Amino acid sequence: MHPGVIPGTLYRHTNMIVKFVTYFILPYLLRRPTFSALLVVHTALRDDLVTGSYYEDGVPKRLGDKLTEKDKQSIYESVQRQVKVWSRLED
Repeated sequence: MHPGVIPGTLYRHTNMIVKFVTYFILPYLLRRPTFSALLVVHTALRDDLVTGSYYEDGVPKRLGDKLTEKDKQSIYESVQRQVKVWSRLED
């Protein structure tokens, strides 16, 4: 589920230019964090939610048609490697 790009505290440790753009320009162009959170909750609580689907703006999107089986396998293996790295960090 993709809430959209939202300005917020995620960018608080970036350089001054990124902070300026994030806090003074993007709020007028992008969604508010509250709206994005409501969209995520609304989508997650839908009765017709399809498990494993990708949702953008509350609507399921098909992504698989644009990827070859080789690309899908490569992405899957990359995610598996990253999960192993993260699980080692928790130990």
